[in-house]
Amino acid sequence: MASLAFFRTQQSNLQEFKERTDGDGIDDDDYSDDFTYAIYRGINVESEGVELEISGYISDEVKVQAGITHLDMKDPDGNDARTFIPRNTVKLLATWNPSTLSKLKFGMSARWQDDIYFVSSFGRISQESYVVLGSYASYDITDNISLELNIDNLTDEKYFSSVKYEQAWYAAPRNYNLSANWRF
Repeated sequence: MASLAFFRTQQSNLQEFKERTDGDGIDDDDYSDDFTYAIYRGINVESEGVELEISGYISDEVKVQAGITHLDMKDPDGNDARTFIPRNTVKLLATWNPSTLSKLKFGMSARWQDDIYFVSSFGRISQESYVVLGSYASYDITDNISLELNIDNLTDEKYFSSVKYEQAWYAAPRNYNLSANWRF
C-alpha cells in the first residue's frame, strides 16, 4: 500500500517571540528590573509540503512501513517560520515473524529528522539532524499470554527533543520496557 499527500495550510495569529523586557524600560532600583518577561506577536504562517508513506509485506515473514515528509513554512515576508519544527523527516519500521518460530516476532525502527533551531534574545538554540533507532521482540507463550521487550534509543543518541521557547531539554536516553500481556 502506498499513499501520497500534498498539503497546504494557512494559519493566522500564531505566536512568535519578539523581545524580552522588564516592563517599564527604565533602569531603576525598583523590583520591576529584577523580572523580565517575553513579548510575543501574532504572525500569519503558510505551510505546504508532501508526504509519502508505503507499507506492506516484502516477503511472507517481513513487513515494512516507511514514510517521508517534507515541509516548507514561511511567514508573510517569505522567511522561514517556526524553525523549531523539522522540515524533513523519515520513519522506517520493519517487523519479522519467522515462519519456523511463528510465536516469535522481531522489529526495528528508525526515525530521522533534519536540523532545527530557535532564535531568542539569548541567542540561537539548535539541534543538528539525528537518527533514533529502536527494536522490539515479542513471544506468544500461549494464545492469550505474551511477553514483549522494547528498546528505544538503542544507540543512546543524545539530542534535544525540542528547542522551542528557549527550553531545550534532552530526550530520553536508551530505555527498556519489558511487559507481559494477557488477552482474555
